Amino acid sequence: MEIAIPNFLKEVQIRIINTLLITLFFLGYVGFEQLLFSLVWNYMAAITFLTLSLIYRYKLRLRFDLKSLKIQSFIKYALYSVLGAGGAVIVMQIDSIMITGLLGLDQNGVYTTAFYIAVMIEIPRRAISQLSTPLISKAFHEGLKTEVDHIYKRSSINLLLAGAFIYLLIIVNLDNIFYLIPDWQRFEAGKIVVIIVGAAKLIDIGSGVNTEIIIMSKYYRFNIITILFLSILTILSNLWLIPDYGIAGAAMATTLSLILFNLVKFLFIWFKLKIQPFTLKTGMVLILLLLLVMAYPYLPQVDGVLYEIILHSLLISMVFIIGNYLLKTSYEMNSIIDKFIKKN
Repeated sequence: MEIAIPNFLKEVQIRIINTLLITLFFLGYVGFEQLLFSLVWNYMAAITFLTLSLIYRYKLRLRFDLKSLKIQSFIKYALYSVLGAGGAVIVMQIDSIMITGLLGLDQNGVYTTAFYIAVMIEIPRRAISQLSTPLISKAFHEGLKTEVDHIYKRSSINLLLAGAFIYLLIIVNLDNIFYLIPDWQRFEAGKIVVIIVGAAKLIDIGSGVNTEIIIMSKYYRFNIITILFLSILTILSNLWLIPDYGIAGAAMATTLSLILFNLVKFLFIWFKLKIQPFTLKTGMVLILLLLLVMAYPYLPQVDGVLYEIILHSLLISMVFIIGNYLLKTSYEMNSIIDKFIKKN
């Protein structure tokens, strides 16, 4: 329930030090072998710090009494968890590998750059997942299916709101973002990838914590089936679409795969647990998002790329936040805004 230290270590400390190490390698101050060892030690330092923090704050003690531990169940669950997580990582890299094989490294460079711009939409999911997982586990343990349903719906609307907000900021500033990339003309074809993959990621996080619910339930084995399904679907759709549509085809394959992937999980949870994440407020957020995307061409233009990014971001943010506040799409968001208004 306390994610500040783990998140700081994983999302800030490790990334900053890795960036510094790669920069030193690029400048020739460290060799390739030194780089690899340094990267490993960076992760070891994070693990060590986290362990010491647990020992200090919670008086954590390690016991080697294995009598009370159900070894067989533990190994079985751990094996399924590792396979599921490993499969998800491999799936994330399949499109990049296939683009390199079918179109070459240059096209893969364009696709990867655009892909990681779109993946920013997923950032809120990490925090929500870390917070919701222990709550879902506890609710299942206590037989509180209504609580799982409540978390499912709250995660869906709040993740959709956060994702839609980031997606909007990317879309209204897309031309200017690519203009800031050195030699931007070579990367311009990646704009369509950002739009398509961004929409796919929005669908993915808007589906709520469906993976976490499956993993924390007695049906956790089904997660392996969905990952296998996604792997096959991703490979086949990429083979079908990349030769005809290039990197846009890879983006379409990702979208198709994620839509069907989440549909399978949605139907499974609905069938087994009789719960689903969507409400009328889901439609409200999507309609407002669509209207603001359609209004993008009518935003005022100003001289200077950075000035235009700031202006567009402020205008879109103001309309999106006020619109959702008036529609009361998220109780959590409205509570934060109400507290801010009262303080000021």
